[in-house]
Amino acid sequence: MQSRFILWEIAFKNVKSRLYRSGLIALFVFVLSAALFTCTALLSNMNRGLESTSARLGADIVVVPKEYFSTIENALFTGKPCTVYFDRKWAEILGETEGIEAASSQLFLATLNSECCESESQLIAFDEDNDFVIRPWLRAETTLSANQAAVGCDIGLEKGETVTYYGAEFTVAEVLDKSGMGYDDSVFISYDGAKRIISSESAKNFLAVQNNDFISMVNLKVRDGYDAETVSNTIAKQYDDIAVYTSGKLLANAEKSIQSFTGYSMVLLAVLIVLSTISIMSIFSITVNERKREFGIFLLFGTQKNQLIRIIMLEAIFIIVVGTVAGILLSGICLFLFRNIIALRLQLPYLQAGIGEMLSAVLKCTVITFAAGIAATIYSVVKLTRSSGADLLEEGE
Repeated sequence: MQSRFILWEIAFKNVKSRLYRSGLIALFVFVLSAALFTCTALLSNMNRGLESTSARLGADIVVVPKEYFSTIENALFTGKPCTVYFDRKWAEILGETEGIEAASSQLFLATLNSECCESESQLIAFDEDNDFVIRPWLRAETTLSANQAAVGCDIGLEKGETVTYYGAEFTVAEVLDKSGMGYDDSVFISYDGAKRIISSESAKNFLAVQNNDFISMVNLKVRDGYDAETVSNTIAKQYDDIAVYTSGKLLANAEKSIQSFTGYSMVLLAVLIVLSTISIMSIFSITVNERKREFGIFLLFGTQKNQLIRIIMLEAIFIIVVGTVAGILLSGICLFLFRNIIALRLQLPYLQAGIGEMLSAVLKCTVITFAAGIAATIYSVVKLTRSSGADLLEEGE
């Protein structure tokens, strides 16, 4: 036990006495672990956001004005405010289509960051009586009156506070849980609340919607026994001036983007692992060559080769631990602090992964980083096993 402690102490002092070389190796380990953890965590967050978005959509089929699909898509996924409208008759027409069990409409209104509104947000009005998209995410006792609103968690309001849009004041009845999609930056009101806004003098100066005959989107629920894709194709063939998408197709672009990000990340990380391993290997090789005289003296004074190798491996472990912990810790802090900015830049569903997923990411990064560092170290000390103390002393002259 005492000899083991002595080896640890010698290794630690060796690392301290060569801070520049040790710091350089730790830097490569830091970059590798930070990159590994960042990519792994980002992928976990995007996949979780996609799963949450799929659950929150609530509809089997989504119908929007043909020319506004990308606008609605941005509002749903990123919360980018928009005002979109088409005739309310579509909710009734589509609801009578064969294979449709229920139809629910929504109206998207953008607010402005000016004197008419307290902030720039996405207002989403829905029908309390037949909604099956927003209603399931509200508490059972929450019923939105014309003067109440439910807000996304990133709006920055608390229950009971008031907010004004186009001169109409609303009291926050509920704050929704984090979803990882545009709903987090949206404000939900009833159609009665939307009527208050549309009829206000302030709205007449900013909104193109001047009456209550407009909606922005129709959500459709397909009956049991019917295929959503087939029903969607039937509706699309029947009507030319609307865009019809199943929930799967609506998420297809996001899925492709995440897959592309995954592919690029894997290639980048593979290159980074190889380059980092080679760099660490080179630095360790140079260090070992420069220390041949030191190692030769150790061997001549009775130190066994396996003890010498253990000292070098312990030095490597010290450095790898410092670099790995620093890389994971710093990247984790940055991902948490800038999570909203990252979500905005990615333009994709993004939801912070749970503790279990993060611990799994930490474990993967630690294993890969240690494997690369230890492999580089082993390569560098192989020559020591083939040389005697006298040979090393002579080579180190």
